[in-house]
Amino acid sequence: MKIYTKVVIDMKTGHVVSADTFEHTGPVALCGGGGGGKDTVDKNYNKGMLELSREQQSWAREMFNMFKYGVSYDPYAVDAATGKSLGELQGYDASKISEMDLMGQYFQTQAGIMPKEAATVSAQLGLEKAQAEAQQGLIPSQVSTEQAKLATERQGYGLTSAQIVEQYKLLGPKTATELAKMSSEQAGYGLSTAQTAAEMRLLPQREEVTSLGLSQAKQVLTERSPVISQLYKDALSGVDINRRVSEARAGVQQAFAGAETGMTRNLARYGLAPKESDFRGLEIAKATSMAGQEGAVRREAEDENFKRRVTALGLQF
Repeated sequence: MKIYTKVVIDMKTGHVVSADTFEHTGPVALCGGGGGGKDTVDKNYNKGMLELSREQQSWAREMFNMFKYGVSYDPYAVDAATGKSLGELQGYDASKISEMDLMGQYFQTQAGIMPKEAATVSAQLGLEKAQAEAQQGLIPSQVSTEQAKLATERQGYGLTSAQIVEQYKLLGPKTATELAKMSSEQAGYGLSTAQTAAEMRLLPQREEVTSLGLSQAKQVLTERSPVISQLYKDALSGVDINRRVSEARAGVQQAFAGAETGMTRNLARYGLAPKESDFRGLEIAKATSMAGQEGAVRREAEDENFKRRVTALGLQF
């Protein structure tokens, strides 16, 4: 018997491209029987989602009518019972300006402003062109001014040479002044040597003071070590995120349980028995609120854990 372990088939033609097989001789186990699958469709949920979708479509139609006609209904739709338009039945005022009309007026106004803006831009470009031509006309005079300036600087070079000769004549007095300055500095060196010797004599006393300070600091660290260890342990362990999420979930469930009780009580006052559809909106709001609260509490707990670790390490962000 041939056993296939791998088969590659061209889906367009149905031909076998390649196949890995081997010959088998012996017993073969057969697959048979099998039970049917269980229907897991939630009909109540699907019904609720259908009603919610229809309600959302109704809101969208009302918003479009408000935008186009200024009312929540279509005034030109015909009522099947009377054969008249809804506008006639509701007393619709066709002269009322809607948001769509205002938008059309806005675009018409903008279309009228654009030619004026284009003319202003064209006039500005003409002014810039005239300014550029005027600058080009000033270039020859600017070149002449720069040439005159260069000629004046060349004449000043002769004066500079004369000043250099006078500086050489003054070198003698300056050399004597430098020698006097060097003698004064040598005298200062002797004072510095004496101060250094005095500092060396004070070294033992300073070492004793430093050693005493280090001993006191070591004692303080030893006393604070258990507190620091506990602080690091608390920072590393952090808050229990799951516990906070459970507390938030319990709070939301308790709040909506109270709301359900209040709704049931209000219906009982009017002699009405509560139905499943009465609580559908409340259930959706409950699920939405629970998901949002759990996410917010989880993020808050994670941020707190991160800040604890940052504080323990002495970091700043």
